[in-house]
Amino acid sequence: MTSVWAEPEEGYIEDDFETEAEAIERIHTSGRYVSPPTPDGAKPIWTFDREEGRLNLSFHEGQARTWAAKRRFIAMIAGTQGGKTTFGPLWLWREIKERGAGDYMVVTPTGPLAKLKAVPEFLRFFEEALQLGEFRKGDRVFEIPAAKGLQLYGKYEATRIIFGSAVVPESLESATAKGAWLDEVGQQQFRLESWDAVNRRVSLYQGRVLMTTTPYNLGWLKTNVYDQWVEGDPDMTVIQFASTLNPVFPRKEMARVTKNMPAWKVALFYKGQFIKPDTLIYQCFEDRDERLGGHLVDDFLPPAHWPRFVGLDFGGANTALVWCAYNPERDQYVFYDESVEGAMPAKEHAARALQKVKDQQATVLYWIGGAKSEDQNRLDWAVAGVPVEPPMVFDLEPGIDRGLALIKMNKMRVQKHLRGMRSEFGTYSRDQDERGNALETIFHKARFHRLDAYRYLATKLVEPTVLAPPVLIVGGVSSRWTRGAA
Repeated sequence: MTSVWAEPEEGYIEDDFETEAEAIERIHTSGRYVSPPTPDGAKPIWTFDREEGRLNLSFHEGQARTWAAKRRFIAMIAGTQGGKTTFGPLWLWREIKERGAGDYMVVTPTGPLAKLKAVPEFLRFFEEALQLGEFRKGDRVFEIPAAKGLQLYGKYEATRIIFGSAVVPESLESATAKGAWLDEVGQQQFRLESWDAVNRRVSLYQGRVLMTTTPYNLGWLKTNVYDQWVEGDPDMTVIQFASTLNPVFPRKEMARVTKNMPAWKVALFYKGQFIKPDTLIYQCFEDRDERLGGHLVDDFLPPAHWPRFVGLDFGGANTALVWCAYNPERDQYVFYDESVEGAMPAKEHAARALQKVKDQQATVLYWIGGAKSEDQNRLDWAVAGVPVEPPMVFDLEPGIDRGLALIKMNKMRVQKHLRGMRSEFGTYSRDQDERGNALETIFHKARFHRLDAYRYLATKLVEPTVLAPPVLIVGGVSSRWTRGAA
């Protein structure tokens, strides 16, 4: 009997294969678990003999390299069906075995995706094969009781594996974890804020983190993990490989998709390589050092005499500010600061912004932000001492055009530490139709707070009169700045 396909992307394939129920029944009656179920004749990644208590592992090269990685943050970035999600539970089991009792995390972009892939693979190994505990669906926790802990890591202490969703970063803040497995971190739903939350959760124990994913865009996975690894970060390891490194992946399928799909889709989804999707809106932004033809510069605090400009995107939970300073020698705007904060009144947001200006002994020529309907927000900030002006253009597409123009005119640079802004530049994309063609609508537009602030500000920065402003009051001091003045 042939079993279901390994690591299905769209659920279990049942045509000419046994059903999931049949597979589970065979597993229970045979005394041996095979995970994941594989095409006929293929060797499974692991086999557990319940009668002998023996676990046999069989990795392909990409999995073996990931298993051997010693650094703290490990990213397995591979093509679809490369054997990523099936590997995650094995790695986490070893971490628990070596680190001992405590809390651990499994984080996926969404709950439905977890139910489709990560949770079944985890439970097949931890619950059905090794029988280490049980999964409480209500609170999404798998608990290893103390007696099983004695068996696993030699101490009569319990362990929890907490399952979280990256769509809601706040849901990840309750644990102090010794390790974490993050599945499909490359998806757009897996937010940068969730990555930051996981980092905080593992910081006390300096826990290790495994990321398993296909690259879907040029977001935070590239800027915060891949790029740091390329730059020599001693805590980062990246293992990249194509789908075909998995022995069960058909070579004919790779030939078929290479012939029929756009090259960028093949590179991302089947070769595990970072490349710009055709649906990316800010195609002209190059996320690399300006010395290599890009728009990035090293981090520095701009001199006090460089005038500042601030873009704002209002929001009760996500108020975003992006700061740039004008370099008169190069006629460029250098973006050097960013923030996304919530749960504060406008008065407190404004006070923090004014304090930043005071600390830098700088002058802000313009504060620009807000949609057409947000006059009250602008008024609230003005009452608090920050004279926020509306953007020159309210409509989305003309605003994007001005954001593109600022880049194409070679008038902007972004400091390397602004990884939130860089991540949004790499993921701000059009929706796609069923054939992969770009639509007018923007995928998850409401999440791009920094780029909304950038768009509002760009409508002013492209104006030829921007550097000849009227008298402004900043921090109680009247000042005028004209181009070329110190």
